Amino acid sequence: GQKGSELPPNYFIEISRLSALLRNEIGQLIENIGAERIVFGTGIPFKYPDPSLVKLEVLEISEEEKEMIRWKNAAKLLGIA
Repeated sequence: GQKGSELPPNYFIEISRLSALLRNEIGQLIENIGAERIVFGTGIPFKYPDPSLVKLEVLEISEEEKEMIRWKNAAKLLGIA
């Protein structure tokens, strides 16, 4: 597949509803497309976000990458950062 830098700049993946994914699968996703292309939405009111947040917290990625996924990427995408 394409690396994140080869994807159109408006392609992002939102991971809060990916509850079936295992920790290392999310890690592989980050490795393949880059943390800068992943955002975390709450899924509220259809899903309680805590289980997905736990999966994000236990990933073996930098704190900066976690911050990007938690909110910085979405803020940049929405033009509020």
